[in-house]
Formats: sequence, structure tokens, C-alpha cells
Amino acid sequence: MSKRKADRSPLWLIIGAIILIVLTALIINRAYGSHRVLLPISLIALIGGMLFEYRRIAENWSTVLLTALGAFVLSFLAFVPGKRESNYSIESHIQMWPYWFCAMFVIFAISTHKDLITQQLHEGMTLIQTIAISYWFLDAGILDTSSPWDFLLILPLGLLALNSTIHAFLPISLSRSSRLWLSLWSSAIMFFLAIDNIMRVYGLGYVEEARDWITITLILINYFLLGISSIYMAQNATMLLGFLPGKGTFFNRQYFKDIAELKRDHIKRYSDEQAPFGIALLCLSYSCGIFWANMHFELVRSNVAIWLVFLTFPWFLWLISKITSRKNSRISR
Repeated sequence: MSKRKADRSPLWLIIGAIILIVLTALIINRAYGSHRVLLPISLIALIGGMLFEYRRIAENWSTVLLTALGAFVLSFLAFVPGKRESNYSIESHIQMWPYWFCAMFVIFAISTHKDLITQQLHEGMTLIQTIAISYWFLDAGILDTSSPWDFLLILPLGLLALNSTIHAFLPISLSRSSRLWLSLWSSAIMFFLAIDNIMRVYGLGYVEEARDWITITLILINYFLLGISSIYMAQNATMLLGFLPGKGTFFNRQYFKDIAELKRDHIKRYSDEQAPFGIALLCLSYSCGIFWANMHFELVRSNVAIWLVFLTFPWFLWLISKITSRKNSRISR
């Protein structure tokens, strides 16, 4: 009996794959036959950014492809009519389809590969994030305000930024409480910047409506970086919103048990090793250099500059390590 089931399973998989392929072809045909923009080209960049960043975190394509396959199958739930949907519009559901895929992809990634998604932190990374949020405040003009209410908001953020900078440059031991606060600070920054990035990108319009290649390129870069930031928004949302009580855990024993576990996750993900002074200096010079150049020459919007720094700094650090190792090998010869 079990052998027959095993023999039939590939057949069902093949039939299921054929059905999904046919449905996808029909949906795409309907989308591009419509007078409305139902599946913008920019969504390819958005999904590409998600896949790129998840591949960088997971370090193997099999994990990425399996997650994408599961998300693709469940994304067809977008075509299920709503409870209060009296007039079913297939085009409205087609518009929501890729966003269902993105949501399912992130949910799959977080629920099945929590350890991979949970970003490992160190003092250098927190320093870059601190400089990025400081640049955001400066670019938004908030630091120029004389309002006492804005000052009350800036003061605690300034103290947290100062704490992060001191830890990056001075040989201070990273206690459990220090790592907890630095991890919370990092999560708050990344969550805020990811939300800000989403709000800015969705006001750009469609690639299909752009008239020149520069505008098209900028829109695609924005959506690609949005795909990257969506991974961190979801991950840091779980690291922050977990502190809020739920319906069944309103400050009861289970709530405090969950909080203790969440605190352990924050402490566990933050390295207890002191970052070398040279690394901290590289973080400072690289991020400040790019942010200053962008403010002076107005090359791209601040959200793009911030996420480009997050994306490219690991490559910059890798390049510096390669150059340094080659120089050291030549000296030893």
C-alpha cells in the first residue's frame, strides 16, 4: 500500500506543477492584456531583492528556492474571494498576487529558518546603523528644530547613539545588559528605516510610466533595495513587537516567560567580542563619506543612500581584508 502511494506521489506533483504553470500563464496573459498596470516590472526588482538578500543570509540556493516554491504555491490564495466581496474583480486580485507571494516568502523564511534570518550583530554594524539613523534625522531636518517636544524625542535617541559609538571605539566589556540594549537599538533602527523605505518607494510610480533610462534605473534600484529591507523589517518586527502582550498573554506568567526568551535571543545574536578599532574606523569613514557626498551632491534620496551603505559595506570590508592579506603575504615572502 505504501509503495503504491510512493509511486503515485510524483504523478500528483507533476499534475500540480502543470496546473500551476497553466494558471500562471493565464494570469500573466490577462494582466498584460489589460489597459491597467496590474503586474509592474518594478515588482521583479522587489522580488529579486528579497531573493538576493535571503540567498546571502542562507548561503545556499536550495533553501531559497524551496522557500520561494512554498510561497508561490500559497500566493494563489490571493485569488480567493473575500467575505464581503460582492463583485469579484480578477484584476484586483492579480494586482495583489505578487504581494501575497512576498508576504508568504517572508513568513516562510522567518518561521522555518529563524536562526538564519536573525541577523548576527557586532559593534561595527551597530555603529553603521547609528550613523545611518543620525543621517536620516539630519536629512529630514529634525535636528535643526528648536521645539522642546522634538528635543525630548531626540535626547534619549542621542544617548542610545552615544552608547553605541562609545562601545564601538572604546574597549568596554560587552555585558549581557549591554548586548541587550545594543540589540534592541539595532532592531529599532532597522525596523524604522525599513518602514521609511517602504513609504518612500511606493510613491515613485511605475517603470512603465517613466520616460528616460535614469528614472527607470532609479525606480528599479529603489524596489530592489525595498526587497532587501523587507527581510529586515519582518525580522526586526518580531524582535520588537514580541515585547507587546497578546490576548492570551496579557502580563501573565506566559508573557514574562516569552519576554525572557526574547531577551535571550537578543543577547545571543549580539557578539561579545570587542570590534577592532580599525574596523570601527572603517565603518565610520565609509558610511560618513557616502552620506556626506550624498548630502553635498544630492545624488540619490536618503533612503537609497542608507540601504546602499548597508548592502555594500560587507563587500567593502571583504575587499579591504583581501588587499590586507595580499600585502601581508608579500611582506612575509
